[in-house]
Amino acid sequence: MIKLSSGLSRELKGHFILDENGLRRIAGVLSEKAKDLPYPCSVVFHVKREDDRFYETTQAEDVLADANTPGSRIKLLRIELRNVDPNKVAAPWERDWIVAVQFSGNGEKQSIDVASEDRNWALLLADAIEPQIARTFTAKEIPTWLLIPSYIALAYLLHTLTKTVVKTTPDTISSIELVIWIGAFILSMSTFGDRNTMISRWAGPESSFHWGEQATSYNQFEGIRQNILWVVIVGFTVSVMATIYTNTLLPQTSEPSSSTASNPATKTPNTAVRPH
Repeated sequence: MIKLSSGLSRELKGHFILDENGLRRIAGVLSEKAKDLPYPCSVVFHVKREDDRFYETTQAEDVLADANTPGSRIKLLRIELRNVDPNKVAAPWERDWIVAVQFSGNGEKQSIDVASEDRNWALLLADAIEPQIARTFTAKEIPTWLLIPSYIALAYLLHTLTKTVVKTTPDTISSIELVIWIGAFILSMSTFGDRNTMISRWAGPESSFHWGEQATSYNQFEGIRQNILWVVIVGFTVSVMATIYTNTLLPQTSEPSSSTASNPATKTPNTAVRPH
């Protein structure tokens, strides 16, 4: 007899902050919906780490107790709902899960997969679990509209310093200036859309399995990002833009020439009053 399945397979775009509350909420939805199935199920946590090791557990406490330290941090977590009916005869090609929710720290695409013979159950579970995943998409970032002007301001400053500080041939100066503006262009393009790892590391957004050492380091970087935002980028951009405005837009006041001051012909003649 052919078994027909229905469900959902969807990628959700976003950088996540998955903390204890988020983990327990997702596991709780799966446990609650599993009660409506005619066979016993269990929630299983499948964890992969940076050191290429992995483990599985049915206890959320085991995952939250992970030290999550650099070099062995969690890089992928799958929260699965599995059929644990002892009388079930599994086919070799059959999946061992009914629901799989996956969070990956290496990208901004998370996934949810649901497959069940009960179509209504599968769709209702998908509607219940998807908002819980979306609630974790709270990673912060320095806005693009602030980063782009900062790149331009930095390029302009380096451009000005090159002309006034570097003592070399005009051709070399032109080459340096070209490299500066190309660098600003590349940084700008890397900031639009999906930011690369280098940009995300210091400007955000970054995903985090928010417990253990990873939570501590993430919070430290978040503080650094806020300092960069308000102290470096905003202050630096405003100061440089003010300099540009002062040097290029305001009318320059002309000083009297020294030659005019020293030319006797331009001096007002002294008129002597003769006595009558």
